[in-house]
Amino acid sequence: MFLDDLESASQGTETIGLILAGGRSSRFGNRDKCFELLGGRPLIDHVLDRANRQVGDLLVSSDQNPERFKEKGIPVIPDGIPEYAGPLAGLLSVLDWMEGNAGQFRQWGWIATFPVDSPFFPEDMVDRLMTAAKHNGQPVIASSNGRAHPVFGLWPRHIRQPLRAFIDAPGRHRLLDFSESIDAVTVSFKAPTIDPFFNINTPDDLECANQFLADGCAPE
Repeated sequence: MFLDDLESASQGTETIGLILAGGRSSRFGNRDKCFELLGGRPLIDHVLDRANRQVGDLLVSSDQNPERFKEKGIPVIPDGIPEYAGPLAGLLSVLDWMEGNAGQFRQWGWIATFPVDSPFFPEDMVDRLMTAAKHNGQPVIASSNGRAHPVFGLWPRHIRQPLRAFIDAPGRHRLLDFSESIDAVTVSFKAPTIDPFFNINTPDDLECANQFLADGCAPE
């Protein structure tokens, strides 16, 4: 179904990264997690650095004050879905935007997604997801400790129409449900010390993440 994308992906340079930064941060007191400090640096900087080493270019998905990302020098794509649909909205909005700018983004066959509140994901994540994608010909998501993490995924551009149909349909709009509906493959990552997909939902989680760094349990 997605084999047309696999040939171009084999070049290793056709993956664009998407930082998902459109969450409501309700468990964080509605504060902007992106610029909370982790190890003395904004949380988003950790994610940008790790993602940038794995993809050919980067975009940010957010519908909240895009000007706050201006100094990062990365295009910000607002969610185009009237009702909040979480990461699904961010992914579809970027796919729509890339389609509307086809000349500029023709070379990007795959989108790797990274949530802004998970700073410790593996340095080889995209390579491992791509290996599975090339083998299976399907979208791929990460997992650890038996739990799927679909916000860490590798998505071919051909999912645009199935994704739109999924969002338009009644019912729950969860990224995990969508990934299952398109038969996404799961790649498991080991957690030698901490879960590599540890995410910061609350101020207590941020305190834990800072402690992980201080104790040397997490990568800088």
